[in-house]
Formats: sequence, C-alpha cells, structure tokens
Amino acid sequence: PDSPQADVYRELARRIAAHTESKVPTALNPRELREWSAGWADQLVEIERAAEHARAAA
Repeated sequence: PDSPQADVYRELARRIAAHTESKVPTALNPRELREWSAGWADQLVEIERAAEHARAAA
C-alpha cells in the first residue's frame, strides 16, 4: 500500500471517481480508419528505425 505503484492506482481511482462527462464512442468511417492506421504505421516504422540505429551504434 505504500509503494509508488499503489500511488498510481490511487490516482487512477481518484480520476475515475471525479469523472463527470461520459461519451459514447462512435465507429470510424473507412477514410478515418485508414488515416488512423497509417498514422500508427508511421509511428511503428519510426520506432523500428530508431531501434535499428541504436543497435548499429552499439
């Protein structure tokens, strides 16, 4: 109960309890889904390039 991880869970519980605005999610249309997935693909490629660069520099 005194660990830093317990503090994280307490803060999460406080935020959930204080939450007053709920939203119902809506599905993405095909164009939005393509844009979202392309953005994630770009991020994953960048992460992989950074990891390869770090391995090469080591």
